[in-house]
Amino acid sequence: MFDSGMSRGGETAAHGQVAASATPAATSAAAGAVAGAVDARRARLEGDVQTLTVRLRAFTLDAIGASTATAAHPNEPTTTSPPNEGSATQPVPALVPAADPVEVDAWRVSMLTELEALKAAACAAQARLAAQLASSQRAHQRAAGVPAKHCGRGVAAQVALARGESPHHGGKLLGAAEALLTEMPHTLTALAHGSLNEWRAMLLIRESACLTRTDRALLDEQISGDHTSLRGVGDRRLVARARTFAQRLDAAALVRRARRAETERTVTLRPAPDLMTYLTAL
Repeated sequence: MFDSGMSRGGETAAHGQVAASATPAATSAAAGAVAGAVDARRARLEGDVQTLTVRLRAFTLDAIGASTATAAHPNEPTTTSPPNEGSATQPVPALVPAADPVEVDAWRVSMLTELEALKAAACAAQARLAAQLASSQRAHQRAAGVPAKHCGRGVAAQVALARGESPHHGGKLLGAAEALLTEMPHTLTALAHGSLNEWRAMLLIRESACLTRTDRALLDEQISGDHTSLRGVGDRRLVARARTFAQRLDAAALVRRARRAETERTVTLRPAPDLMTYLTAL
């Protein structure tokens, strides 16, 4: 009986060892599957963006070519030369349906609306990518032993280079991206849905910058919680809404902001085109 018990115990222990040894392998396989799915999703998104970029570019360049041909030969019908096989800028099938002028113009207005929504969604995606890049870079730098106060250096320059902006403006874009992703999710959602454009999202970020993180989240929910209510709201109305609610949340913060701005008053003179100058008083 004793030997039999030992045998059963040994079998149990053996099974436990097999299970224990299988667990890391199963975990690794699951992690690999998740990573593969994420990579596939990234590749698919990248391909979709590239395809759309090529189509929109070809659509615009085709119109430029047609306009140039018409100007050069106003009495001859315009033709499009056959595309080169495999060319990245080859013309695409006509995007304007063959219909009467009224229907075509209605289609053009609809496409203007859709492309504006596309621009806003692209800006939201850029904000997410920029914020995630900053988080990843800081983590890598901390792991490499970089002092905490230096972590994150160079990220704004990378964002600026990727977006074709100056380093100074790249820093603003990065700061706005991190605010949207971590503190103002409703505004980021509104941007992704096209209810706000990037400039108006920046206005909300600016008007809430003096608030605490908690109050900023409340303002975000109040102003952008229902993103459909932002459609058609202009710059002035949006800023007025944000300031009114910010004053209810923390009037003292707005007073401190005004006092700080008073100490930063300045007058600048900068050159402008055509032998003119910009005189700015802030």
